[in-house]
Amino acid sequence: MLIGLILATHGKLAEGILDAGSMIVGETNGVEVVSLIQEVGIEEFSRLLEVKVQRMVQECTGVLILCDLQGGTPFNCSLRLAMKKEYQAKLKVVAGLNLPMYIETLLARDKKKLDELADVARESGKNGVQAF
Repeated sequence: MLIGLILATHGKLAEGILDAGSMIVGETNGVEVVSLIQEVGIEEFSRLLEVKVQRMVQECTGVLILCDLQGGTPFNCSLRLAMKKEYQAKLKVVAGLNLPMYIETLLARDKKKLDELADVARESGKNGVQAF
């Protein structure tokens, strides 16, 4: 079983990351998107996120939520879930989602444990930002 990934972002950033990632590595399974858009309030976003987390925790060896912005609503909702007793050993959250983070995490998730995969996400996200 794979570690499940959830992309949780403001607007349609998650859909864009998923689409771009599919162009590079092909179609994937075990990846979900939860988007905070104006038509969906915070309560509905939080509910949708928890529904996806509950399902993925049962289907996967763990769940890693990649969020766009530390301190933003998707991050805060994800962190609240990660702090719940029933998810503590099975759910991690990383902020700063970018395309390099998503691709590296996607490619490493069948070789890493959840804690290690969170480290891969953090490092690849940082390393994917360069100035020339």
